[in-house]
Amino acid sequence: IDGCGAPVHAMSLLALARGIQRIATASEGSPFALFRNAALLKNAVLADGWAIDGPGRANTVVIDELGVFAKGGAEGVMVMAAPDGTTVTLKVLDGSLRAATIVALRLLADAGALSHDDVDGVAPKLDLAVLGRGAPVGAIRASYV
Repeated sequence: IDGCGAPVHAMSLLALARGIQRIATASEGSPFALFRNAALLKNAVLADGWAIDGPGRANTVVIDELGVFAKGGAEGVMVMAAPDGTTVTLKVLDGSLRAATIVALRLLADAGALSHDDVDGVAPKLDLAVLGRGAPVGAIRASYV
């Protein structure tokens, strides 16, 4: 249990990505109840992003401003699915979610699912400042090979 009360099931990041992608692309018109219910979940998240992370928090900003299904989880796990269904799951090894949002957004942009300009537009709202003596001295940014 990660503190939210939901059971945590062991699975690979690939399995998690497949599950999130199925939710993100689910249709209320599906002949299968599982996918109709997944669509209800997706639509509820996109309609009320604050319920995922709280007003003004990173997941909420991403949901509300980019229409991306986003959820940070236990021990540095992050999932995001763009409106086209492109999905990213990642695990930050130190367990912190602080960099996870911007890394996931950059991966979606690099995959062509979001525009880099849109990601740059929300970045200032993601609390990425690095402070020294209470003053900004830098910012977290995505850097990967």
